[in-house]
Amino acid sequence: MDFLLQALSQLQNLGKNSQEETDKRWDRMCAYLKSDPDEETKTMQDHVRILKKFGFGLNTTLTSSQLKQEGGFGKFMEISGGGMYCLDHYEMEDEPVLRVCGHCKKAGAIKKCVRCSQAYCSRSCQKADWKDHKKICLTYF
Repeated sequence: MDFLLQALSQLQNLGKNSQEETDKRWDRMCAYLKSDPDEETKTMQDHVRILKKFGFGLNTTLTSSQLKQEGGFGKFMEISGGGMYCLDHYEMEDEPVLRVCGHCKKAGAIKKCVRCSQAYCSRSCQKADWKDHKKICLTYF
């Protein structure tokens, strides 16, 4: 979870409402990945492809050997340095935004934390997540 917050905090965008736009893209991407089990992210190249598809570019260029390495998103953030920015246009910009619950990870969450806007599908999910969420929420917001 910390690497997700690190990624979000490092995104840069010069436009109005940049944080809202960044959150919208991130939520759209997370919901899409959750709802499409065929979408695999085994290699660093897969992570780059998915990020680009949802409007995120990297501040660094990965070498061909780095792109072939396998690993999860945490490994990707470590290799890439985590610096990202928002692209002007991207493939999935017309996809509907389905927020993902911060606790149960189901798409379509409609409630949110009043401090940081983390999405939850219910009050019970928000309460169940508080022990972990407060570390992030109170630190960054």
